[in-house]
Amino acid sequence: AANHKGINHPIAGKADILLAPDIEAGNILYKSLVFFSQSKNAGVIVGAKAPIILTSRADNEETKLNSIALGVLMADKA
Repeated sequence: AANHKGINHPIAGKADILLAPDIEAGNILYKSLVFFSQSKNAGVIVGAKAPIILTSRADNEETKLNSIALGVLMADKA
């Protein structure tokens, strides 16, 4: 997408985190990434006193562990 848009930067197209405006849009984005790619995933809601770990019933064990680990890291930084 970065190449298509003419964005020439060393980190263009290499996002580590994707943000969504609300939980519905985030769910659509997340499910699309899981279905169409072999990406490593984690789900965390931010903005509360502590990160809220959010996983899907269909998530595999690795994704659930990634979500827990990300939540712990985020809580440690707060």
